[in-house]
Amino acid sequence: MVTKASKDEEAIHQMRVAIKRIRTIQKLKKKIDFPVNIPDTINEAIKVVFQTTGRLRDLQIQTGLLLHYQKEIKSPFKELENYLTQLGNELDELISKTTREIDLSAVEELPGLPESDYQIDIEKESLTFLDKKMSKINHLIILISNEEQVHELRKQVKQLFFILQFLSEKMSDSLLFGYDLKALKRLSDALGFWNDRDFFRQMVLKFVSFQHADFLENNPEYLILLYLIEHEKRRFLHNLDIELYLEMIMLKSLLQNNTFENMDEPKVENTGKLSG
Repeated sequence: MVTKASKDEEAIHQMRVAIKRIRTIQKLKKKIDFPVNIPDTINEAIKVVFQTTGRLRDLQIQTGLLLHYQKEIKSPFKELENYLTQLGNELDELISKTTREIDLSAVEELPGLPESDYQIDIEKESLTFLDKKMSKINHLIILISNEEQVHELRKQVKQLFFILQFLSEKMSDSLLFGYDLKALKRLSDALGFWNDRDFFRQMVLKFVSFQHADFLENNPEYLILLYLIEHEKRRFLHNLDIELYLEMIMLKSLLQNNTFENMDEPKVENTGKLSG
């Protein structure tokens, strides 16, 4: 509703964060036999909105980065600025059309939890899923020199953050007791900043490919721009692999210790009900 009323950058960002949380929790639910499903029509609508607004979100970030580099390099980059303005006009029309046609009113009719009790050890299954997610992250850390793997690492870390955030709100305090999400959030943000600059670089290269053959020769500021983007990308990844690896070790140890301690506690019949 906010996005329909305004294409404000923060509104778009918050909507996409909300969709990322939904999609991440859906991934968790695939591993847990949980008796509530979101209809395919809703999932498809969410996917369309996410992809379309993603293009606008990328453009908003690229426009902000262009302003940043205009100040850093002290060059107007007018050709690139005009190119982004043209893309913005095309996307504005597409976003308006998409938000008019998408109807998410069925969200209000999603089924609630079943009346009868169901036996699910949600905490145990969640821990298993978290363990697999952390193992995947550890594997991707080793491949951090490969840019394609950094993109995947960013997605996995973001998903882990959303899952931990969700579980900390919905599960018993004993599961994540003592874990502070701030460090993981900071590492996730660093990967996000790297990702923004990588997509910005791809956009600049695409723009240059549309120009005449001697464009870079006549406009050397674009070579400086590409160099500075790469420099900043490396800065955001500096020591990130080590910090992230240590964070995974600490989190895994914490989860294992909390699980072991809980084994000595009296068992309570699980009705599958989550708070909230």
